[in-house]
Amino acid sequence: MEAYLDNSATTCVYQETADLVCDLMVNHYGNPSAMHQKGVEAEQYIRTAQETLAKILKVKEKEIFFTSGGTESDNWALVGTAMANKRTGNHIITSAIEHPAVSAPLAFLEEQGFRITRLPVNKEGLVDVNELEEAITPETILVSIMYVNNEIGSVEPIGEIGRRIKAKNPKTYFHVDAIQAFGKYRIYPKRMGIDMLSVSGHKIHGPKGSGFLYIDEKVKIRPLILGGGQQNGMRSGTDNVPGIAGLAKSAEIVYRHFDEQTAQMRACKHRLIEGLRELDDVVIHGMPEEEGAPQIVNASFLNVRSEVLLHTMEDRQIYVSAGSACSSHKRAGSPTLTAIGASKAEMESAVRFSFSEFTTLEQIEYTLDTLREVLPSCADLPGNNRKRKIMITIQPEIEILSTESYEDMLRRIEKIGRVCYKSEERIGEGTAEKFIAGIIKRGHESVIEHGSITVKVTCDRGVTHEIVRHRIASYSQESTRYCNYSKDKFGNQITCIDLATGFSYDLNDENDRKKYEVWQKAMEAAEQYYFQMLELGAKPEEARSILPNSLKTEIVMTMNLREWRHFIRLRSANAAHPQMRQVSD
Repeated sequence: MEAYLDNSATTCVYQETADLVCDLMVNHYGNPSAMHQKGVEAEQYIRTAQETLAKILKVKEKEIFFTSGGTESDNWALVGTAMANKRTGNHIITSAIEHPAVSAPLAFLEEQGFRITRLPVNKEGLVDVNELEEAITPETILVSIMYVNNEIGSVEPIGEIGRRIKAKNPKTYFHVDAIQAFGKYRIYPKRMGIDMLSVSGHKIHGPKGSGFLYIDEKVKIRPLILGGGQQNGMRSGTDNVPGIAGLAKSAEIVYRHFDEQTAQMRACKHRLIEGLRELDDVVIHGMPEEEGAPQIVNASFLNVRSEVLLHTMEDRQIYVSAGSACSSHKRAGSPTLTAIGASKAEMESAVRFSFSEFTTLEQIEYTLDTLREVLPSCADLPGNNRKRKIMITIQPEIEILSTESYEDMLRRIEKIGRVCYKSEERIGEGTAEKFIAGIIKRGHESVIEHGSITVKVTCDRGVTHEIVRHRIASYSQESTRYCNYSKDKFGNQITCIDLATGFSYDLNDENDRKKYEVWQKAMEAAEQYYFQMLELGAKPEEARSILPNSLKTEIVMTMNLREWRHFIRLRSANAAHPQMRQVSD
């Protein structure tokens, strides 16, 4: 089963939307600024999109401006408004848990001389509305607060904030990042005191690279992109007609089935939280279940690094996020979790689950079952700062990868072999095996070189040194350069082939047991020094020089049947290396 639980990062596109986008790209490709029929047709799709979105928000069509997505919308709202109103004042208010698309442009404005007030939040991720109101001064030109936090799903009281702002200073503009809220809440900017609203298409099953910014007609704002003067001179550049139409189509579908979709996400959220509470050492962040956003659950699995759990779940086709998608590749702690007072251990082990209407309760149950299974093996051991599991041992494995059946191979070899004797007319049902046995008995083994078998072997490095001495073969082996065991996809541990089985140790025998214990300690020591090398900046291929022959490796080898016969005769002999014999047998 597959469970995609990273919908706050992006969503799959509705089929209806995808069909529309493809049709526009292929059949209605005119430039909407052109005066001819193709251009007029394209422009009509933009007008229809404006009508759709304006109707959803209950605003005017001329107040909808299309962008490349949420990041551009946020940047335009903040930088464009600040630059247009800097003579009025230089003070901007925001929260400590905004998305980087807001916090980064505000940092830029701060460098330009604007004064930024970053309001703290409580443990649930909420700003204090009274504190926000007190922070507003005659110099405050803009307040920017996100509707739904992208990491923990906290929902700010946007309507109340809007009312407080207008009561304190009617000239202060209110911008709302609604990228995680649009499609999950009914939003009416005029009623809620919102002057600007940012929305992204790919969060609501629309195409990536699409979004819009609602701008109240009374807002004084400068364009960020200059050029041909599209969208009434507010946002230049050739309009992305397929993206715009796709965004509007997805928005229309979302709100067409709004109640049912929201209920589905709420049910999935409830079941996940219910199941998580049954697990040990799990901390759920944010607001109480019913008060937070319907599509987001953020939980810390203490003693388990989030990256380790993420990749372990990925191996089972469960896709989650270790923080927001925009920051998941960064090592710094989450500003949101920091702001709500999460501990270092909680931040290092935080995982975000996010749902859509396509998320099912069956997927949630599969996720919970998987968590119950994998969490014990993912748990970190106490120790130094880089926590990981101690080396594990496994048995050698053989997997035949060839796609041709045994019978088909025999028939093909017979057909080839009979060319030598011009006896093709003797080919019949069941003749192949007898024919091949006969020519092998006569020593005519060159014929069976026309058959080959591909095998994947999991064994130790020492054994592969024996294997690759067979020259009439093709090999592909696990890289010593690119396989870095400090990467969490490998489990932050090394894996060794069990020595005891290869050499037939009797662990009830004192001497065999002592030898085995010495071997285990040596493997664990090698592992520790390997990770120390990496921590000192060594390249993976440098650090691998420490690792022993017992290290697990995977090798795929293809040989013809004649060479396989030679391989098995040689490597299964009593005089062969015991671990090599274990593989060949």
